[in-house]
Amino acid sequence: MANNQKKRATAWEIYQNGYQSNFWGGSRSDSKRFFIEFRNAVIYEIRTTGHCKLLDRILEKGTGTLDVVVCAALVDINNGFENNTLTDVEKDPRYKNFIPHVCNNMGREIQWSDCELNRDFMHIEELYEIIHNTREILRMYYAHTSEVENDAVTSTEKKEKKKNGDVVEHANEQAEKIISKAKAEAERITNDANAEASRIIEEAKARAKEIDDSVTKQVSETARNQAKKLVSRYLTEEQKSYKSELNDEMRKFTDAYIENSNRAMTVHTEMCDVTNAVQARWIQALDDTISKMNDVKSDFYSHLHDWQISLFPKEIKPLSERFLELYRIINVDKLLREEILFKPLSVEMSDDLTDKKVDENGDSEIRIAGLQKLNKTLTTFLRRFELSLNGLDLYVFYPNPGDEFDETWHIPDDEDEEYGGKLIKECVVPGIAKKASDDLGDDVLIPAVVKVEMES
Repeated sequence: MANNQKKRATAWEIYQNGYQSNFWGGSRSDSKRFFIEFRNAVIYEIRTTGHCKLLDRILEKGTGTLDVVVCAALVDINNGFENNTLTDVEKDPRYKNFIPHVCNNMGREIQWSDCELNRDFMHIEELYEIIHNTREILRMYYAHTSEVENDAVTSTEKKEKKKNGDVVEHANEQAEKIISKAKAEAERITNDANAEASRIIEEAKARAKEIDDSVTKQVSETARNQAKKLVSRYLTEEQKSYKSELNDEMRKFTDAYIENSNRAMTVHTEMCDVTNAVQARWIQALDDTISKMNDVKSDFYSHLHDWQISLFPKEIKPLSERFLELYRIINVDKLLREEILFKPLSVEMSDDLTDKKVDENGDSEIRIAGLQKLNKTLTTFLRRFELSLNGLDLYVFYPNPGDEFDETWHIPDDEDEEYGGKLIKECVVPGIAKKASDDLGDDVLIPAVVKVEMES
């Protein structure tokens, strides 16, 4: 498909083309429109690319003269960025007739019409600093715009990293909460166990003291010793029992702490894997979608071209055939025309001795004149017919003698022979082709009938 998008003119191209004046001619835009287009082109180039070919050449040269309208546009760009506004030469009544910012050698303002009648110039040395400042201001704007765009991309990446970091931070917070609760529970169990052990020990001591006092009063020294042994054994067994329970509680706490830590690490790893998998699937799906869209676009263009090729012959081939039939009647069937034209002559020769000689001669001239008039009328109609075909993007092509025979564009008048690679001797009947709207070449509807040179 043809690309109809118009390319934007650069400041250098606008400067080279100029404006309407006695010097440049009258086929260009006026000086005020030239001022606006040139100013906008300079701003657009440096804002989008960071440089302007015309300004670079002017500053590189450093000497010479510039057209006064070009100078006014450059000064307006410089002042416009300092004052944050550009001069509106179309709406501002002050500049309806006069060029802004510049004056002639007498210090008077210059009218737009003066530039179109006779060009004025200014020295580059007088405006060198302003032109240099104009380029630097626009370059700073371009650098700032690029920096803002880079900051936007960086901000997006930071947000993505922050999102992933939030997931990890949440997992770490959950793990810390589990560990903190486990530590608090272990500390509570330890404190309860110590308190219970102290209580049991105090109870045992009190009980032992009571037993000791009772035994002391009621039994002999042997009985007292036996009682002490019993108390000692009782205390030892109780201590072992509570120590074993405490060890079991500590082991359970340690196992729970290790299990919770492993679970937190597993959750963190799984979340990272899921995040990476989702991102990879999204990227793959996007690539697949883009590829499928490109395939659909290619298929659509191919089917559209095939549809056009199949549609054209069906609609307009009958018109082409009628044109060629008329062409044959007028230009090809010469024997028939000669037979009609010369028949009266033969009749005249056979009736030479009759009295009707004069009448037959007059009738022959009338018939010849009528046929010539008919031939002229049909030839005129044939030319108009051809112009009508041109309106349908069709054209009649006549192969030239000496052209190489092409099976796509030509067919021989004698189809029994092979003519590949030979040269055309004469065009018998022209062909008709359809102008293509793309780069695939014109479509031949009816090939031309030609005579081919035969090798001697």
